[in-house]
Amino acid sequence: MREEIPDYGSLDETPMRSLANLLEGPVHIGVFEYLRGGGLIDTPVDVIPESLLREGSWMLEGLVEDIARIPHATVHVPLDPRISVGRDRYLHQAHSHVKLHEVQSSRWLEEWNRIAGHCDIVFLIAPEFEGILRRAVARLRSSGVIVLGCDDPFLEATSDKWLTYQHWRREGVPVVETVRASEVTTRADLEGLRTRSPQPTTGWTVKRVMGAGCEGHVFFEELSSVYDWLYSLGDRWDWIVQPWIEGEAASVSILCGPTLCVLPPSRQRLTIESSQVAYCGGDLPWSGLTKREMEQWVLKWIRAMPGTPLGWIGIDFVMPYGSAEPVVIEINPRMTTSYVGLRNYLEGNLAEGLIQIAQGKRWHPNSCGNPIRFGMVE
Repeated sequence: MREEIPDYGSLDETPMRSLANLLEGPVHIGVFEYLRGGGLIDTPVDVIPESLLREGSWMLEGLVEDIARIPHATVHVPLDPRISVGRDRYLHQAHSHVKLHEVQSSRWLEEWNRIAGHCDIVFLIAPEFEGILRRAVARLRSSGVIVLGCDDPFLEATSDKWLTYQHWRREGVPVVETVRASEVTTRADLEGLRTRSPQPTTGWTVKRVMGAGCEGHVFFEELSSVYDWLYSLGDRWDWIVQPWIEGEAASVSILCGPTLCVLPPSRQRLTIESSQVAYCGGDLPWSGLTKREMEQWVLKWIRAMPGTPLGWIGIDFVMPYGSAEPVVIEINPRMTTSYVGLRNYLEGNLAEGLIQIAQGKRWHPNSCGNPIRFGMVE
């Protein structure tokens, strides 16, 4: 008999009750993606990071297509008309059950609230930086719509990589050593990071405290170069420094509700060019841990955080060469690019599974059995 992951608790009971009968009749579901959905309507298109646009498009297209396959579902999608045309394979085909809403105003949250008025539930795809994810969740929830996302204490703790690190350290979780760049006043401060890092390293990375994707993620082979680069910044408050651990970079996605559904982890494909770290996608499956081991680590990582997760979250970690224990790096309290690979690797409808787990139901997908490479395929 299959052993279930223990009950983890839920958000406020009211939205959970509202979810109970969600798929039993006609349902209107919003898919709001920040970059494509008007969040940068006042920003010239040519300065919007291409990597974030690309990943946002992958997730948006996949999620909308899956939701549109749910019986009696109508999907509502806000779109910035400047950057949508020509980017979509699915959205701009003629589908009576996919409603596109052009966002014209710079007051994008008000536009989203207006569109959410058509919806029973909203899926959000938004970055953590500048508090965008937290503000969007809070604003939409205040309007009365169900948002399939984590509660605010969980969002606060996991949107800030420095806070996340502190929670894990307090709980004794093996976590990549981290120093806040604003606390680096001498080269000796960085040398202390080297001393505290028990795993072999091949270099050092600097990243934003609140970041998304690999934007602003920089790699250095020498700590002296890190020090020089930090002091060229001026304001260092928004940055952290971490060792680059020798090992396999991986991530695991979790569907969260009253119980957790831990999906198969994937190997991350990362490249470094001119010191810039880039995420190119992933490979499924990754078999560095057994299913049970992965579930146990996920529970450890999540239980160290305050608040309650709901919907989709992703956790990045590294498996050091020669070690049996993963070292956790960060939590993404939102939809991640792994959705693109997992929707093709797993049997069944992943979007429907997300809703069923949030409702407190069980969803145990089988894999298709074939390896999947997703993202930028060489």
